[in-house]
Amino acid sequence: MKLIYTGLLLIATSLTFARSSASFDAMGNITTPDSKHLILGKKANEKGRTEHANKRFKKAALLGNEHAKILLANNYIKEQDYSTALVWLKLIDPNQLNAHGQINQAIRSLNLSLTSEQRQTSQLLLDQLQQNYNQSAAQKNRQNWRNQLQFTGTRLRGQVPHHLTVYPIENGLIGFNTITITDHEIRSQLDQYVNAYDHKLHKSQVTLAPIELNNN
Repeated sequence: MKLIYTGLLLIATSLTFARSSASFDAMGNITTPDSKHLILGKKANEKGRTEHANKRFKKAALLGNEHAKILLANNYIKEQDYSTALVWLKLIDPNQLNAHGQINQAIRSLNLSLTSEQRQTSQLLLDQLQQNYNQSAAQKNRQNWRNQLQFTGTRLRGQVPHHLTVYPIENGLIGFNTITITDHEIRSQLDQYVNAYDHKLHKSQVTLAPIELNNN
């Protein structure tokens, strides 16, 4: 038995969106679909519903969320499915991380723990998932979500009204006071999310923890 240290304490292949209503927080920030999946996935994890959590994390990852990939890897490590955990670590875009050193260390350690056959299986899965979990595919998924978005006051999907007055939603609860958001603010947020997505993981978000690997 040996210990590795990895910053991981913190298979869907396509993503489709039905018509969805936009929601905002008290600051007027639009709630993005990957953040919703991430929150629901974490709640499922806390309840021990790992399979459901992984489904949520995969949906978030399809939208380009790197945090979701780390959470997936962590869940597979807990299940001692190291070959699959390795795949999700390799799918992470290192340019989106400020803690890629820890991720690379975990990749090296997991690689050493696998047999030659397990490495081949892991590589086959990686080749398959890379077709859908990449920056280009993630941007298309975000654009697809935007195109299906419906705002209050219009039945047309994707059309942004001149002004939007809504009740904000915080932690799943509807606020008491309305907020007004301009079309410029909404379009700016949507453009940022679709075309300049940024979900950096800061070092403070990555906690080093020992993972036990059983070498049988």
